[in-house]
Amino acid sequence: MPEPGPLPAIERGYVTFGSFNRRAKIIDPVLRLWAEILRRVPNSRLVLKDRVLALEHSRNAITGALAERGISADRVTLLGPVSRAAHFAAYGDIDIALDPFPHGGGMTTLEALWMGVPVVTAAGATISSRLAAATLTAAQLTDFIATDHRHYVELAVKKASDLASLADLRSRLRDRVANTEFGNPRHYARAVEKQYRAMWEAWCRSRDVAVRFTPA
Repeated sequence: MPEPGPLPAIERGYVTFGSFNRRAKIIDPVLRLWAEILRRVPNSRLVLKDRVLALEHSRNAITGALAERGISADRVTLLGPVSRAAHFAAYGDIDIALDPFPHGGGMTTLEALWMGVPVVTAAGATISSRLAAATLTAAQLTDFIATDHRHYVELAVKKASDLASLADLRSRLRDRVANTEFGNPRHYARAVEKQYRAMWEAWCRSRDVAVRFTPA
């Protein structure tokens, strides 16, 4: 993967939000909040990427929904399928990633963070709505986790107003991810083993069963 470049907003003078999640996750309530964020952040842009966005009807559905909420097409970039190298290089144009809901991003969140792009998410009550929140928590980025949809908008606007902090985080984010338990295969395996053992011990205690095992 390419190295994360400098924060695009520093050179361009405007913030670019983005989401490379599947088009199916970007439902109308998501677009409504994204449009509100764009209205609240002057001159900001939105970049979306998915293979179906190469189709005219899919592109028109996105731009039409945003236009109804006051966001002109010239503020929206829609990307279709590209090579793997170009996919990761496209993160070089993104300052902040926006996680969709109620089904958030799993691998998409990991990819964004690896490319130096922090992700704003609103944690829900289901596993699929907490994927990004779990990743951000492990990376000690809980300040990017919103408590509800109203907070989601406020948080995105707030983060977009502090370019110095975004630039600093971008320069350090890959190293931070690499040093998390999920960013290191050996650490990840040990963390999963620890949780399995804790679950087994809790089950044994609930049934008054002696726990016998050979420590790793």
